[in-house]
Amino acid sequence: MRHTPWYVLTLSLAFTCFSGSSLRAAELVPADAVAVLTKAARSGADSDQRFAAVNAAVRCGPGAIAPLLETLVDTHAAVREDGARALGRLSAQSATEPLISLLDDAEPAVRGTAAEALGKIGGDRAKEALLKLLARDDESTRRGAAVGAGYLGSAE
Repeated sequence: MRHTPWYVLTLSLAFTCFSGSSLRAAELVPADAVAVLTKAARSGADSDQRFAAVNAAVRCGPGAIAPLLETLVDTHAAVREDGARALGRLSAQSATEPLISLLDDAEPAVRGTAAEALGKIGGDRAKEALLKLLARDDESTRRGAAVGAGYLGSAE
């Protein structure tokens, strides 16, 4: 199988980020690497490439938050979903409002993932939004809200 340069770069950066703690990864990886990873996440047609890029960005620490916020407005639902999941893993408080806006996304999977991420982030705004979601008609969104509310309970 022949890999594109983006794929090779993403895997190389992922290896660097996964090779130690988040603090060590942040020291080893230049700030531009996070931008490259999020660009790969947004432009990669291959789901494995997007997954590797987003996960490597998360391992690079809080410096990934701003570029990951950009993924929440991508035209591809899978990119929005991966970005929401990553921001939840980073417990990015600054992502609360953008994630709340994703609760009205056209794609049920994006709504559910955003709800779960809000639960991981926590806070009064997230809790309020998750409680409202429990009354929604669509099952995927309610399930995400329930999982998110469960994360809220475990953090308290």
